[in-house]
Amino acid sequence: MKTTLLAATVALIFSPALMAATLSTTEAETFTGSSDTVVLDISGNIPVKCVMTFMDLSAASNFTSLDLSVAGAGKTQVGEVLVWCNDGHGRANINVTSLNDGQLMNDDGGSIDYLFRFHENNNNTGIVSDKFFPIDEPTDLVESIWTSSNGSAFDPAVVALSPQSKKLYVKPIGLTGMERAGDYNDVITLTISPVSL
Repeated sequence: MKTTLLAATVALIFSPALMAATLSTTEAETFTGSSDTVVLDISGNIPVKCVMTFMDLSAASNFTSLDLSVAGAGKTQVGEVLVWCNDGHGRANINVTSLNDGQLMNDDGGSIDYLFRFHENNNNTGIVSDKFFPIDEPTDLVESIWTSSNGSAFDPAVVALSPQSKKLYVKPIGLTGMERAGDYNDVITLTISPVSL
């Protein structure tokens, strides 16, 4: 008698009729409409961005000493940056700002004006970025610099593979040799952004 009861219990646990009874009406309908194929729609997004890396001329910092003598007045390379964008257009804008609005200042109130240049190494066509200009606005714009290896033969693949090098220059102006003694300094900030097409 005990053996028969155990056999009946096992039969009930694996009975298809019992499994169907435990499904709700909704679950049963879903199961009935199932297919041997499931389609998944997946997607992602990479935002547009441009970046710069400063190539330090000295081993120490982003600091460059300028020759402020009349005899030595001229352009001085103050740095070099690598620029890169991932938008496939090969162009970017650079906002240039200065802590002292384009002047070298000392603690005694002395000032020396200077010009700034963001040099296109690979596309020397005389556009804005190849000219010296004063930094006297909140955001002086260097427009449409190339982030590809060659603007005239732009290959979108180059943008992702090869960041481009740009040289930065400062040129003190108006020196007379009568400037007040002291240390003169300013801080220049560059911000890169993609060109809106």
